[in-house]
Amino acid sequence: MIKEIDGDIIELLVKKDIDVLVHGCNCLGIMGKGIAKQIKEIFPEAYRIIKKGNYPGTVNAVLINDVFIVNAFTQINIGKASKKYSSFSPINNFILELEDTQINRYIFIRECLKKVKYHFQHLRIGLPMIGAGLAGGDWVIIKKIIEEELKDCNILIVYYK
Repeated sequence: MIKEIDGDIIELLVKKDIDVLVHGCNCLGIMGKGIAKQIKEIFPEAYRIIKKGNYPGTVNAVLINDVFIVNAFTQINIGKASKKYSSFSPINNFILELEDTQINRYIFIRECLKKVKYHFQHLRIGLPMIGAGLAGGDWVIIKKIIEEELKDCNILIVYYK
C-alpha cells in the first residue's frame, strides 16, 4: 500500500507516524544539502554511520528512539548524474566499475529498495522524493521503481511542503 501526502518526513519520524525513514545518499559520505543535511543535523548518529558500507546500491541503518533512519546509497557523487565519477561496488556479488550516470542511479535506487523491503517490510516506511530532488532524477521513473519494489509494503511518500 502506497500513500502520498504533503508534509515534513522528519517530523513524521519524530512523532513515530512512520517507523523507517529512507533517504538517498551519495557514496562520498557528504550530507550537505536537502533532507540529508537536515538528518545530519537532527540525527548525527545517521551521519556517523554513513562511511560504513557506502557502495552504490547498498544501505545502512541506525536505530534511534525506536525508529530507523536508512541511508540508501543511490548515487556515487553529489548533485546531478555525470560520467565523471566511478566507484567499485559489490552489486550482484561481483566487482564492477560503475559510472554515476542517471540510468545507473535508477539501478542503485532499485537495489537499495530491495534491501529496504528485505529488512523493513513489516514496518511503516517513509520516503521523500528519493533521487529526484538535488540528484535530478525523473520522479515518474523513480516512483514506478518504488511501486515495483515496495508493492507489498506500507509506504508513505512525503512531498516536502
